[in-house]
Amino acid sequence: MKKLLFIFIICTLNSLLSLSAKSPLLYNLTNYGTKDYKGSSQNWDLYLDSASVYVANNEGMLIFDGNNWNKFSHTENTEFKIRAVRKIGEKIFTAGDNNIGYWTKDHTNLWKYTSLLDKLKEININSDSFWSIASNDKHIYFQSFSRILKYDKESFKEISNSCHMLLQECKNGIFTHRLFEGVQKIEYEEFNQTLKEDY
Repeated sequence: MKKLLFIFIICTLNSLLSLSAKSPLLYNLTNYGTKDYKGSSQNWDLYLDSASVYVANNEGMLIFDGNNWNKFSHTENTEFKIRAVRKIGEKIFTAGDNNIGYWTKDHTNLWKYTSLLDKLKEININSDSFWSIASNDKHIYFQSFSRILKYDKESFKEISNSCHMLLQECKNGIFTHRLFEGVQKIEYEEFNQTLKEDY
């Protein structure tokens, strides 16, 4: 009986929705391939602002301005795989396989990379791949599957060395899923169990 009631409700809702729709929703989709953006077929993350789309790619950082694609790579590192990208202020922060850094525009209006690895000498990240970046008003956080680093724009501090899933920003803060402990909210260096009203 419950199954029949469920099917009836779904059919009724579907009929009402189709009757209320004045015209079908149409979307203009454009697919971009490796020939368009001149990068690897593996794209891991993207960030949008009002001007551009920033993409973390296995061959560097891709930027799409709505008309043209540009690829930016680290000239000294041929294995420069980027897994995470986030624009914060005038800088684009990226992280990936044994790399953390940021991009700024030079005098020719091109994006140039600055590595932050020299600030990580006391923290051994040689085997880490970083998969997400999040920020608040004071700090930038970088997540790998074995640690979370906090960057205060001067130095790094490891705030966790346990397994976390991706960092997620929402209006009430930065959240992550900590293995065996559930969804937690990051408050500077503390991890607090989240409640429904936090989301």
